[in-house]
Amino acid sequence: MTAICRPIRRSALILAIGGALAIAGCGGDEPRYAYPEEAQDNFLTACVTGASEEQCECLLGEYQDTLAFDDFARIDMAIARSGTEALGPTDADRFQSAIDACS
Repeated sequence: MTAICRPIRRSALILAIGGALAIAGCGGDEPRYAYPEEAQDNFLTACVTGASEEQCECLLGEYQDTLAFDDFARIDMAIARSGTEALGPTDADRFQSAIDACS
């Protein structure tokens, strides 16, 4: 191998490893369940009337990591109708876990 090829191959290897690490590092930021943008906007708009924007964004992230959108929508509807008392024990635990994680 010539002296010119070594730096090129070394650079290519460094770029490949760096790219793989960047891709792996970004994966943790994506939520498990992606909610429709309109649902996210509606949640954040309603949430900030009683909490900070940072807390609301945290809650949304927790919900998207733990609740499929259908479950989130069902829980949201139950709370809108009757408050948190309408939640069953499992949903109440899921709801409280997200709050605890963002407190």
